[in-house]
Amino acid sequence: MKILDVHTHRGETANEQSVISLTPYEYLESKPVGPFSIGIHPWDTVSDPEAQFSVLKEILSHAEPVAVGECGLDALRGADMDTQLDFLTRQTDLAAEAGLPAILHVVKKFDEIIKLRRRYGASQQFLVHGFRGNPQQAMQLIRNNIRISFGIHFNPMTIQAIPLQDLLFETDGKCTVNEVIDAASATLGIPRNSLRTIAFENAGIFFKQ
Repeated sequence: MKILDVHTHRGETANEQSVISLTPYEYLESKPVGPFSIGIHPWDTVSDPEAQFSVLKEILSHAEPVAVGECGLDALRGADMDTQLDFLTRQTDLAAEAGLPAILHVVKKFDEIIKLRRRYGASQQFLVHGFRGNPQQAMQLIRNNIRISFGIHFNPMTIQAIPLQDLLFETDGKCTVNEVIDAASATLGIPRNSLRTIAFENAGIFFKQ
């Protein structure tokens, strides 16, 4: 299995090279056959999160996801921040116990993510998906052993500042992965096929494939 699109949702963009992000209930309905991640989105912490968490733990006891998530913190939407942080921490603990990376949705809460990341050893991977911030924010995350992935809407200055070994790409279900690679290739001045090779290698290392 080779992964190119590290984060997507159901739809025409999903294929065997995509990591499909599912909620616990979506997993029960679909039973995916390809690579997938599973978690409780911060927006979903408003409605009965404890029941979702129980289902998530049960699924993780027998399923084989490549990551936990997407989970995270959103300052603009979802339950109160204490509740969001509680459910994020419980999920990153599950990820650490299972030896899986955590895929994160983060809005205006990067400092809290960095503080949480420091609780774990160097082997625990965090990935902030759909990153659109500036180069300074990106490098601060990378220095704290937090990876980032780029979708179709990225900051050109940021993607140019990222070391090639840290480049990861995603669609988030909004386009095709080839469109993302083409846009990044034009921005970086790297041939498309060369960038695809780099992205495959980086995703394989991240997901330990």
